[in-house]
Amino acid sequence: MRCRRNGATPSWPRGVVARYAALVLAAAAVPLAGVATAQETPPAAPETSAAAQAAPPAATPERTPAPFTASLVAYAVVEGVPAGSALLSVETIALPPGEEAATVPNPGPVVIRVREGTVELDADAALVTVARAPVGPLRPAEPTPGPAVARLVGPTEQIVLPPGTAARLTNPATRPAALTVISLTAADTVAATPAADVAGGGA
Repeated sequence: MRCRRNGATPSWPRGVVARYAALVLAAAAVPLAGVATAQETPPAAPETSAAAQAAPPAATPERTPAPFTASLVAYAVVEGVPAGSALLSVETIALPPGEEAATVPNPGPVVIRVREGTVELDADAALVTVARAPVGPLRPAEPTPGPAVARLVGPTEQIVLPPGTAARLTNPATRPAALTVISLTAADTVAATPAADVAGGGA
């Protein structure tokens, strides 16, 4: 090995310099390799306990049904009920403003319920009551049907016609009226026109 004195830069052999450079590069590569290995390794999945695997899935809560609603259409005590088989007829009538409808005489009783609007009733004998069932075991006495002349009948009210009675219904209001007609007739009665049929006409 040769050196230069008086502050001259020493001259190192080539073999020593090469080995020194290789050691420096190897030491610098070690941390970099460790970082790359840590980044490439995926995180471990969390372990599921045996109790969680054995637990059944949560039950779906049952749907609570909505409460139903009911409304009374008609409730009346009628006379002249057939002794044998009977024909029960239920029909609806839509009566425009200013129009009228006339029911034909029915061999059995007829109940007409005003659901919407107002009608004017003309009949030789009729009974107008509120469509309401009695409360408790006591039943009030039914009034006697009488003549009806331009009798206004509104919602929640019903018209009871005795057997053989015809009626005329007129809509004096500015909006349509909705009626439900319930009639009872002996099954062996032969009639040219059904009991609840109506003949419409202008006011």
